[in-house]
This record gives sequence, C-alpha cells and structure tokens, in this order.
Amino acid sequence: MAAAHNSRRGDTHQKSMRSYVEHARQDAMAIAELLGEAVGAPQARLMYEEILLEELAAFRLASGEEIRQFISMTCAQRRNHLKSMAKLKAAEKYKVLLMVLAINGCTMAGDIMEVRDDFRTQLVPGSGNRETTAAIFSFSERLRASYTYNDSWPYMVFMDCDVDDGCEPDDPEDMDENGVVVSMIEAFN
Repeated sequence: MAAAHNSRRGDTHQKSMRSYVEHARQDAMAIAELLGEAVGAPQARLMYEEILLEELAAFRLASGEEIRQFISMTCAQRRNHLKSMAKLKAAEKYKVLLMVLAINGCTMAGDIMEVRDDFRTQLVPGSGNRETTAAIFSFSERLRASYTYNDSWPYMVFMDCDVDDGCEPDDPEDMDENGVVVSMIEAFN
C-alpha cells in the first residue's frame, strides 16, 4: 500500500498548477477591488507612485511576513484586518503599500507557477546533465523576468478587474506584456 501511495506522490511534478495560477490572478483582482473600496484606486495609485524606491524596499523587508499573511487571508479576513488598521497613524499609506505589494505578490506567484508548469517535465532527474543544466538556466531566466515588475503599480490587474485607477497610459506600446510601463522597468534595471 505504501508503495502505491509513494508512486502517486512521485507524479505530482507532472501535474499542472493551472487552477492555482487562476486563483492567484483572481485573488490579485479581489485585492485590487478591495483597495479601490478602502482607499480609492486613483488616490492609492497617486500615493503609491510618490513612494521612494528605498522606502518601498524597506517596507517590503520589514513587512514581508505581514504581506504573506494578508495574501493568505480570505476576503472577509482582509476586510477585518483593514478595519483594525484604521486606528494606526499613517494607515492610508500603510494600506496602500500592503495591498499593492500583496497584488504584486499574487501576480508574481501566478507567473512563477506558470513557469514551473512550463518546465515541470524538464526539472526532474532522468535527463542528461547538460540538458538539465540548460533547462535550469532557461527556468531561471523566466523567473528573473517574473521579478522585474515587483515594485511597480499593477496596471493590468486594475484593468482586468475593471477598477478605474485613474491612469490612462499614453500609448499601449509603452507597456510590456504584463501591463507594466516600460519606463518603470528601466528605472529598476
């Protein structure tokens, strides 16, 4: 019996994470909608765009566990968490930072799961050393691309859930495939 159980577990790397990817994207949109309700998406975007990169990095470093916990909450738990934060000094800015980084975290998690799915048959024992090394290189390059927009405003998520964030890019050609304004990406590189 144990051998049969282990053989089923051994095939888990072959299974697609598509449902998890969809959940991560839906969750990002749910948080965007909540941000729109709690602060107002246009106001939140303006506040977020005024935050210095150093301040953003410091917040992410200090609050990584809280962002993770926020992502793991249900919608009702998130609303209650935001209500409990209302008494905090600078609560609006904190809410914006927390929710935007949670949105970006969900988006990034979905992207990484997609990359994992694309390479799920190549990153397992059984291939030659050079093939595996080449596959891991390609995998790491795709992962790196998933991190390039981690600090930018999540334009595409707001567009996808039809929440008006008050932003109209000058030209869709100024955005990459993830909806990130190219000048923002260049600023991080």
